[in-house]
Amino acid sequence: MRARDVWLRPLLPLAAGLVLLALVATGCGLAPTTAPRASERWSNGKLVGTATLNNQVALRVDELGHGFMVWVGLEHELNFAHLDEQAEIVRQQSLDLDSDSPLRPQLLLDPTGQMHLTWLDKGGRGLQLFYTRLSTDGAVIHEPIALSLPEHRAAQSAMVLDPVGRTVEVFWSDNVPTRPGCHHAALDWSGEVVVPAETLMPDGISPTAQVDRQGFVHLAWSVEVEAGKPQFHYAVYDPQRRALGPDIVAVRPLVQMALLGGPTAGVTFDGPWLGLDERSIYLTWVLEVRERGNVQDFTFYQAFPQPTLSQRDLGEAFDYSPPEVTSEAVYVALPGADPSRTTHPQFLAGHSTNQVLACSTQVYGQAGAEMLQIAKIDVGPEQITGYETVNATRGASLRPNVAIDPGGDLHLAWIDTAGFNRYQVIYATTSPQAKEVLNRVTTYDVVDKILTGVMYVFSSLFFLPLVLFWMLIPMAWLIGFALTQRESEVSDPRGRRTLAIALLLHMGAQLVFFPDLLNRFPFGALLPQMWGPFPGRWIIPVLLAALSVGLMWVFLRRGRSQSIFVHYLIFAAIDSFLILVIYVALPMMG
Repeated sequence: MRARDVWLRPLLPLAAGLVLLALVATGCGLAPTTAPRASERWSNGKLVGTATLNNQVALRVDELGHGFMVWVGLEHELNFAHLDEQAEIVRQQSLDLDSDSPLRPQLLLDPTGQMHLTWLDKGGRGLQLFYTRLSTDGAVIHEPIALSLPEHRAAQSAMVLDPVGRTVEVFWSDNVPTRPGCHHAALDWSGEVVVPAETLMPDGISPTAQVDRQGFVHLAWSVEVEAGKPQFHYAVYDPQRRALGPDIVAVRPLVQMALLGGPTAGVTFDGPWLGLDERSIYLTWVLEVRERGNVQDFTFYQAFPQPTLSQRDLGEAFDYSPPEVTSEAVYVALPGADPSRTTHPQFLAGHSTNQVLACSTQVYGQAGAEMLQIAKIDVGPEQITGYETVNATRGASLRPNVAIDPGGDLHLAWIDTAGFNRYQVIYATTSPQAKEVLNRVTTYDVVDKILTGVMYVFSSLFFLPLVLFWMLIPMAWLIGFALTQRESEVSDPRGRRTLAIALLLHMGAQLVFFPDLLNRFPFGALLPQMWGPFPGRWIIPVLLAALSVGLMWVFLRRGRSQSIFVHYLIFAAIDSFLILVIYVALPMMG
C-alpha cells in the first residue's frame, strides 16, 4: 500500500459525510429563518423579508408587543408585515398602493389602532411626500394624498403624533442647502388635512422631530449660513397654537472634527436626529470624511436641558426661555469597535425614561470584509452609560430602527446586505416571549455550524504562507549556525543560545511584520477601553510564545532528539497553531 493511500483513506469517510450532509441540507430545502445574535439579552434576528433599497425599515410596536413594519420590496412596492408578541408573522403583504418608486417609508400607530404611513415618491416635478392610513392587517383605509407641494421637492421627512390635539404633525424638506425650507402640515387621526402645507423654517433643511407627553413637538434642523459650515438649530413647536417658539444654535458639527485633529475641508455630515428623555434633549449626527478613497464615519451626540414649557394658555403667545448648551458633545467610540466606522444613529421615538441610541458599527473580530453590526447604546447627557452588540451576521448591518413597548422591551429592525440591490429585512427584540421562539436551535443551525466549522478549517490553510514567512528568518539563522558550527544540539551551550535567538526572531517576525493579523484579537471588547489594542497586539503573542516554549520542552523531554531544528520546528508548530486559532479561527466564528 502506497503512503499516499494511507494518508487519504481516513479522509475519504469525512469527505463523503460532508458531501452527504450538504446534499441533505439542499434536498430538504433547509434555509435560514433567523440571524445569529451577539448578546444573550437579545433574540436571534427574524428574517422578515427582502428589500431593494438601502432605506431604514419603518417600525412601530403596540401595547401588546406586536411589531408593524414597512419597507420597499424587490419590485419597488411597499411591503407590510405584522409580527405578534412571539415574533411570528401574522400577516405579510404588498400594500395596495399606486406607487411609482417609493422611498423612505415612515409609520406611526395611534391609540385607536390606526397606522399612519408617509413615503416619498415621484410627483409632477420631482419627489413629493405622500400620506395614507392603514389598518393593523395592512389594509389601506384612506386614499393616498400628496402633502408636499410640487414646487417644493421633498427628500427628507419626520412625523409625530400629538396625543393632545389628536393630530399627525408632518415635517419635510429638500436635502440640498441651496434649496432651503422646512415645511409642515397636520392631519387629524381620520386623515383629513387640518393644516395645509406651510413653510415653518425657511432657512432650514433635514427636520427631525419628537413629541413629549404634553404634546409639544421638539424640532431640530440644519442651517448652512456659510457654504460647508452647517449649524443645527433647535426649537419647540406648539401644535395647539400652531406656533414655533424661539430657536437656538445647538450644535456646530464641524467643531467636533477639528477637536479630533482631523481635517474639516471636504467633510460632509448626515443628520441631525433628535431624542428625548425625562430631562434632556439629544441631537446626534455623523461626520463623513473622504480622503484618498477612504471613507470614515464619526458619530457624535450632544445633550442639553429641555426648556421649561408651562401649561397651555391659548390666549397667550407661545414663548419659553431657550435652553443653554453647556456640555461638550460626546464622541461615540465603543470598545471593541472601530469609531471611524460608526454610522446610521437612531434614537428611541417619543418621550423615553432613558434614551437609547442604535447604530451600525464595525466590530473587531467578525469574519469577512463586511463587519458592520448593530449596536445598542445607553446614552446619558455627558457620557455613554452602557452598550452591547446586538447581532453577529455575515453581511453588513445597516439602518437600524429602534422602538420600545410599554413593558420596557426593545425592538429593532434593520437591513443586511444580501447581494446587489438586495437587503434582508431583520427584526430582533429583548422580549422573553419572542426570544423563546427565535432562540430555538433548528436543523439548519446544526448543519450550518458543522459546514461553517469545516470551512474555517480549510480557510486556515490559506494562512500557511504566513507561517512559512515568519519561520523564514529563524530557519535561516539555524541553517547558518549549523553550517558554521560542528555542534547543533541543545546539549551544547552554543546550541541553546542559538535556539533562544531563533525563538526571539520567530516572535519578532510576528510582531513586526504582521500587525494587521495581531490586531484581530477577538476579546478586545472584554478589556478596559483605556488599554486599546495593546494587549492583543503585544502581550498575548508573547504569552503564547512562552506557552509554546513550555509545551516544546514537555514534548521533547519524552524523546531523544537533541537537534535545535527539531526543537524549533515543534515550537513553531505549537505557536503558529495557537496564533491561527486565536487570531484567525475565533474572529471568523465571531
